[in-house]
Amino acid sequence: MEYDRGTETHERLAAKLEGYATLAAATRDRFTVLFVFAGAKREAQARRTLGGAPVPVATAVQGASPAGAGFLPIGETGPRVTLTDLARDQHDGGTR
Repeated sequence: MEYDRGTETHERLAAKLEGYATLAAATRDRFTVLFVFAGAKREAQARRTLGGAPVPVATAVQGASPAGAGFLPIGETGPRVTLTDLARDQHDGGTR
């Protein structure tokens, strides 16, 4: 999980995903990279840049309960889902 404080460009956030893809390949592990943003505007802007990521990505806005339906997978418009839903989708072999 990455907590975004708004100190990096959206392009830098997207570039980090290559490292996560390398990790996933090396460990043969399937996981979703989670980004939590301070506000909805920053999240919306980042979601446009993070599209086409080499690994599954989901975003949330700070303040959403980690146990609640606060995460929105990239490429989807809603509804937001729980961490349990994301894990289930990864286990079942795909994204939502």
